Amino acid sequence: LVNKTKCEPENECLDASSCSQKCTDEKHGFTCSCEEGYTLDADKRTCKVTEDGKDMRVYISNRNR
Repeated sequence: LVNKTKCEPENECLDASSCSQKCTDEKHGFTCSCEEGYTLDADKRTCKVTEDGKDMRVYISNRNR
């Protein structure tokens, strides 16, 4: 409710805990999706690495060096 007179849709994707990877704002809620190599868990919010993660990479960064 904006100014107690007008309703505005809430973008639930702005909440970082909505989805673990990708979030798509919908008219009545939101939908989570995953990057390639991951699948959406039963909770429909968390992405888990697929079993055949043969091309997996790990990136490590030390921004202080």
